[in-house]
Amino acid sequence: MATRVFSLLIACVAIFLQVKYCLSYMKHDYIDCGDIPCTCFDEYYVDLSGTDGNSSANGTAGDWVPKDTNIECRSKNLTDIPTRMLSNVTDLRLSHNRITHFQGKQLQNLSSLVYLDLGYNDISRIEKEAFWGLSRLTILLMNHNSLSELPNGVFSHLIELNYLHLGFNNLKRIPELKGQMSLASLSINHNEIEVVSVNDLPEALEIGSIILRGNKIRHFPVSLASFIEERIATYGYLAVVGNPWVCDCQMADLKRVWTSHPRFLADSFYCDRPERLKGKNLWNIPFSELVCDNSTHNTPVDGHEIEMDASYSKGQLIGTGIGCFVFGVIASLMAYFVLIFVRKVRGRQTAEDSPIVGMEDISE
Repeated sequence: MATRVFSLLIACVAIFLQVKYCLSYMKHDYIDCGDIPCTCFDEYYVDLSGTDGNSSANGTAGDWVPKDTNIECRSKNLTDIPTRMLSNVTDLRLSHNRITHFQGKQLQNLSSLVYLDLGYNDISRIEKEAFWGLSRLTILLMNHNSLSELPNGVFSHLIELNYLHLGFNNLKRIPELKGQMSLASLSINHNEIEVVSVNDLPEALEIGSIILRGNKIRHFPVSLASFIEERIATYGYLAVVGNPWVCDCQMADLKRVWTSHPRFLADSFYCDRPERLKGKNLWNIPFSELVCDNSTHNTPVDGHEIEMDASYSKGQLIGTGIGCFVFGVIASLMAYFVLIFVRKVRGRQTAEDSPIVGMEDISE
């Protein structure tokens, strides 16, 4: 009996997978890509708008209706971005190639483009007009390239941009994002960024995820903390681990703003300097440890940051001395009264308790 049930279950799974495969195959209509070495296809969906018995605008209920035109050019050993492509393409994938230069207006005829993947190339230069004409672009992936800088305003025409991935490049600052009102996710992890300010973030009324992991940021400005707390979406998060955080008086200011680990912080600020705090979580360090010395706020010298001096100032030494004196007086008084108590327990009365020495107990 058990064998029959098991066989029936296997048969049902096989039928399900076969049906799924057939439906998947039916969803695509492969078309000619022209002179580019890519795979092109139209993706369809089932139009059920006519289920009430009326015909839909595209035919009868249940018809396959064109949804997207996709061009798959991944891992084709391309050295340049193809230009002679179908104008109605919505999804263009060019990752894992050998592209080095993104020229201006190369894709301006792709006004329907929504998804563009240029990751895992060797792009080191992008011209300011590169994204002109892509007013509908929503997702842009440029991770794992060789970008060290981006021209100002390069993303200004992407009014619908929602997700921007620039991770694993050599960027030294966050590119200009002014005018981006819909950007929900900014991923700029593992770059060479040292400073982040409010002016670097988009003007969106609500910001989703901001991923700053693995950069060279040393301090997190209080103004930036307040900005993020006001704008971060309910589903959003901030990721900051992997930066060389210097836990000094500037980070103490941050801790005063965020008195506890905020709900949107995905990881935490782990100190890299000074050495005595290395590896510690910011929220586990008392304010008295988060101090700056006279070497300003860790101003870099010859490319290396001055490590904070752990020595106390003159005022701190005087305060410590007074505290030690008061503690000594209190400890001496406590010891005196304890000694008196012990003597009473042992029957050794002090001079105050027995003014007549050698007085016998009259009860005997």
